[in-house]
Amino acid sequence: MARGDKYEPLIQKYAKKHGVPPSLIREQIRSESNFNPRAVSPMGAKGLTQFIKTTGAAYGLKTDEDFFNPEKAIEAQARYMSDIYNKQAGKDWGVTLAMYNMGPGRVKQRGLESIFLPGGEHYEKETQGYVNRTLKRAGISSPRIEGVLAKKTDANADPIYNTPALLALKAERDALANQLKTGVQDYIST
Repeated sequence: MARGDKYEPLIQKYAKKHGVPPSLIREQIRSESNFNPRAVSPMGAKGLTQFIKTTGAAYGLKTDEDFFNPEKAIEAQARYMSDIYNKQAGKDWGVTLAMYNMGPGRVKQRGLESIFLPGGEHYEKETQGYVNRTLKRAGISSPRIEGVLAKKTDANADPIYNTPALLALKAERDALANQLKTGVQDYIST
């Protein structure tokens, strides 16, 4: 029996009740705690679904035992995901996951491009990995995040130059190469 199998009835029940794909709930739990109901993160997030104290309290998780109770945690997760999806994320599961991971306010303040594009002011490699990994395992796409990532770079860009500092170095290198090329052409033509 796989580690998460014992939670499948709860996943199915609360996913259906709150209109969230069961595969997303399941894979999100895998990403959050790897199905460990007693998990505690260095930041203080607790339980299967890794709620922090304030968000958990808003969804009925009042005591430590509430956070560590799989049924209460999964229902809170499904309700919170449904609320984010329907009220804040523009009905996009990828944006919903980013907001679950970072908090809706931080995602709105920073913007998807800043968070998901390398070189963005608030590039969040951890959040990007969390969202991409969870969506892939769940078999769900994110049109808004895919649209942002399509803007990443043009096809001719060297992917190593995706940070502001390295883009500046690349521009300097290209300028020197052009000067050298011009100098060689001038030498050959004389």
